[in-house]
Amino acid sequence: MEASFYDSLADLEKSNDKHTELINTAWPKEKDRKAFMTQMNMAFTGIHGDYIYYNEPTLSKEVVK
Repeated sequence: MEASFYDSLADLEKSNDKHTELINTAWPKEKDRKAFMTQMNMAFTGIHGDYIYYNEPTLSKEVVK
């Protein structure tokens, strides 16, 4: 299981841009990049859940007054 925590949806968008940048840096040749992604996609079932807003009470900060 993997979880990512963001302060805003703008940060989520920035992370996608950075992810693309890192992939393009690691595999600068489009042919190599496509070959890697094809192999990688075979390793996953395609079944997943995207929870942009998921409340996890144990991660909430308690406000002390």
